[in-house]
Amino acid sequence: MRELSIEQVKLLELEVLKDIADFCEENGIEYFLCGGSLIGAVRHQGFIPWDDDIDIAMTRENYDKFVSLYRSDRYKLCVTDGDEDFYLPYLKVYDTHTFLKGITDFGGEMGVWVDIFPVDKLPADDAKRKKFVKKQIFRQYLIIAATARDIQDRKLSSKLVIYAMRVLKKLFGIKNIDLSRKCISEAKKYSNEETDKMGCVVWGYGMREVCPKEVFEKTVFAPFEHLNLRILEDYDTYLSNIYGDYMKFPPEEERVLKHGHNTFYVKEEYIEEIEAVLNK
Repeated sequence: MRELSIEQVKLLELEVLKDIADFCEENGIEYFLCGGSLIGAVRHQGFIPWDDDIDIAMTRENYDKFVSLYRSDRYKLCVTDGDEDFYLPYLKVYDTHTFLKGITDFGGEMGVWVDIFPVDKLPADDAKRKKFVKKQIFRQYLIIAATARDIQDRKLSSKLVIYAMRVLKKLFGIKNIDLSRKCISEAKKYSNEETDKMGCVVWGYGMREVCPKEVFEKTVFAPFEHLNLRILEDYDTYLSNIYGDYMKFPPEEERVLKHGHNTFYVKEEYIEEIEAVLNK
């Protein structure tokens, strides 16, 4: 058993991402880097130096197509509806030749992964949209409260919310898998409506995720480490909505790994194979 360093985890994440990106190109599925990974592409042409994961997104149509078509001998697609041990309302694709030591926040076995988020149509009416997004954020908090392993390092306000959510969950007998399924079904409610607003509402930053639908209609290629990947052509609108001045570096004390508690290992039978990938 061999423990992986953060830099080695990043290299393996890029291998997972390349497999996803190649599959998408071959099958006419449009994706784009999102969140901190998109900032990384724009500001650093790769990972934010203190970031340790990769996020991509797809419009719901592309997302559903990916779920129905993606297959790999090595990389496993985790989806709530297809895996009772996985209960997040978005996708993870992970490297089965690696594993995360300990219990995950979201059930089941897991290795080095890439997250995939859906972008959905939202109500055209402002008041209706705000109410809808607030409800989705509440469900997200319930999922976090139900699954978070270690909350000791969180702010007091965050701890109180999590404790309150855990009480609610216990009182009403809410199951983790049901929380995610409800979050997913609600996110799809407006799929057939004419609307000028879209965003990721199964996870993330609530109303800050909401953008004009045109933002998600066109992608271009940009360098990310040694890969050439899709990003939103109008990345400025998306990133400004969520982060404000995304080109400004955060204070030095905030430049820390978000998921530094995750410790990954190589499965014994794949050590030579993984070493070859890391050394190429």
